[in-house]
Order: sequence, then structure tokens, then C-alpha cells
Amino acid sequence: MSAARELLAEAEQHEALASATEQAMLSGAVVADDDSIAGIDAARVRGRAARFKAQVAERHAERGAEAARQAGLKQLHADIEAFAAGSTVTADIEEALALVRASRDRIETIAREHNSAVAALDARAISLGVGAMPPGGPSAGDGGIGRAGGGLAAGGVQVMPFGNVAAVAHMAVAAANPLERVDPVPVMVSGRTPASRPPYLIYNLRGGALLAVDKIGSGELDAMRKGELLILPGHAVDAWMAGTLTLTPEVLAEARQGTASALAARAAAERKAADAAAKAAHASMAGAYPPAGGAAYFGKVSGP
Repeated sequence: MSAARELLAEAEQHEALASATEQAMLSGAVVADDDSIAGIDAARVRGRAARFKAQVAERHAERGAEAARQAGLKQLHADIEAFAAGSTVTADIEEALALVRASRDRIETIAREHNSAVAALDARAISLGVGAMPPGGPSAGDGGIGRAGGGLAAGGVQVMPFGNVAAVAHMAVAAANPLERVDPVPVMVSGRTPASRPPYLIYNLRGGALLAVDKIGSGELDAMRKGELLILPGHAVDAWMAGTLTLTPEVLAEARQGTASALAARAAAERKAADAAAKAAHASMAGAYPPAGGAAYFGKVSGP
């Protein structure tokens, strides 16, 4: 307890004693002589003195707290100046940005080298008379090779160029920032395609892989709820089968909307099934018990 509170408690004790003595005099329990009256006056004087001392102690504590606050502010001021004088944040950020720019240039170089290699393969295919890939896939007459979208398909695999090298570098650098959400780089998707069109084509946002499935299981649903998988729209499945699928931001936006709608429909169906099961359980439980007034009814039919 602080000194001010202790003095206030003392003042209240003196004041309570004076009030109790006065009440005792009024009730006749104590003789109202000069000594008793003097005792009351003395108690009140001691109470006022204690209250004043409490005020003095409180003001003293306030001045001490303000002095400590000012000292802390003075030290903070000095620490801010020292931090500013020794900070290298501007130089550090500039150094880091230089590394980012170098990484972006390296990404552009890699993409351009890839595009040049794909263009060389495409030129060889043209020189050998390979034409545009038919809807059914590469023809045997062209050696199982097909040309589409500036790239080539052969043996069930595809090699495609990056459509926009600068965009690839920009989006790859942005994707390294965990605070910024970006769509995957819009490039042609390579990989083997099945002989028949799958009911669902799922895109993995984390790994960039495509998965053709006959049905969507609980594992895929959980990943969709976490935002890790997307159900690609039907026209994207058709493009994938034809070897011309490009995952543009527009395609991914449509996939996000379709996935959200599918999850909402699945949740509604699950709620409907749960409600139906609950109603069926309630009906079966209701049949196991007599209706209202059943005791009287059984009493009537069981009597003589």
C-alpha cells in the first residue's frame, strides 16, 4: 500500500471514531462532558491532518513519476538519434534490390535461352515438313510430332515457349514475396495427356502440376478448401487434351470461381444429407415412444 493510501486509511479511522463518539453521546451511552467533546475534536483534527498528509504524499508521487517519465523520454530521444546515426537500412535495401534485379535478369536469360531452343526445334520440324497438329494429336505420318502454339508435341510430351519473357521474370520475382499473392506464370502446360477426356482436371497451385481424376475425393476437397487446388473449367480441359492449354490469369480466375461454386454446392448437399438423416433418426425415435396421452390410452385397452 502506498503512503498516500495508508494516510487516507488513518484519516478514515479518526473520522469514524469521532462519529461513533458523537452517536454514543446522542444515545446516552457516553456522557457528553468536556473530555469526551475534546476527544471528538482531537480525532477530527487528526483525521484532517492525515488527509492533508495523504494529499502531500500523492503530489510527491506524481512529481516523482513525471520526473521518471521525463528521464525516460530523454533517454528515448538519445536512443532514436543513435539508431538513426548508425542505421544502414537504406544501403542494405539497395543491396538486396540489386540482388533481386540480378535474379530477374537471370530469369529473363533462362527464359530467352529456353525460347531459343524451342524455336530451333520448331524450325527443324518445319524444315522436315511437320505441319500444325491436328485435333486428334500428332499424326504418324509426321513421326508422331505436332506443332501448336509455337511449340512441339512428341510422344505425349510438349515443349512450349514462354509467351512473355519480361512477365515471367516479373511474376517470378513477385512470387518470392510471401506478402503478395500472384497467379502462376502464364505459360503453356507440358505433360502427358490421357487417351480419353477426364471428368476433372485439377491444378495444383503449390507445385504447378496437373492432375486428371475421375472423381474428387476428400483429400482433394480439403486441399481446395485450403486454396491449394483448383478445378479447371471445361474449355481448359479441352485445350489440355489438344495440347494448347495456357494457364493465363483469366483461366485461373475462372477456375477459382468454379472451385468456390463447387465447394458451396458440396457443402449444401452435405447439409441437406445431414438434415435428412436427422429427420429420419427423429422419426424412428418418435415411433419407439407412445404419443401424448399414451398412458391413459394403454390403461383403457389393458383393462378388463
